[in-house]
Amino acid sequence: MSEPIGTCRGISVVYGSGSARVEALAGIDLDLDDGEQLALLGRSGSGKTTLLHILGGLVVPSAGDVTWLGEPLSSLDAEARGKARARGIGYVFQGANLFPHLSAWENLAFAARATAEARPDVTPADPDRLLALVGLAAKRDALPAELSGGEAQRVAIARALAQTPRLLLCDEPTGHLDSDTGERVLDLIDALHREFGFALVTATHDPNVAARASRTVELLDGKIADRVSEVPA
Repeated sequence: MSEPIGTCRGISVVYGSGSARVEALAGIDLDLDDGEQLALLGRSGSGKTTLLHILGGLVVPSAGDVTWLGEPLSSLDAEARGKARARGIGYVFQGANLFPHLSAWENLAFAARATAEARPDVTPADPDRLLALVGLAAKRDALPAELSGGEAQRVAIARALAQTPRLLLCDEPTGHLDSDTGERVLDLIDALHREFGFALVTATHDPNVAARASRTVELLDGKIADRVSEVPA
């Protein structure tokens, strides 16, 4: 069996102190395999977004160890964690979070250029091809304010792909969308996962979204619940 591309061991995250102390995560152990599709399922406040950010090196745990491709993320400083993330971690957040002053194409080009600088061994992504893949070739020159919510989220997905990810982290990627548009965005993410083969981790409160994954880890009050399911291959 191949080594996992990401691991969490004994992860705890504590915010505040005294009467304001909040334990967002407590004793989390998790392995992430190359190419798998994992759902982190839980209610608001369960810790799923914090765990997603831990996996991507955006948050440093209060205790425990995190690795990405064998590198100890949790012991690195901010600059080094940024360089480690550049080794193939892409993000799709609940809101598209596009640069408002850049066109759809320019948003992708910025990500592709940054990735090429960080990973000279990787062929730079083609923004036009990625926009075509997400069905937005005609919106190449549109600013984010000129896009619908679904279109903006598809640009955000394309921007994440411009990072040539080995791991794509999605935090409630359809949270701001209506149900029909959300389903189309999820279908797109699933199709791109199959085509490109990156590992996919989606944080969600919706069991129907989690059901799309091959493995679901349920979080409850910062801990992994007993109910962990896998979909047979």
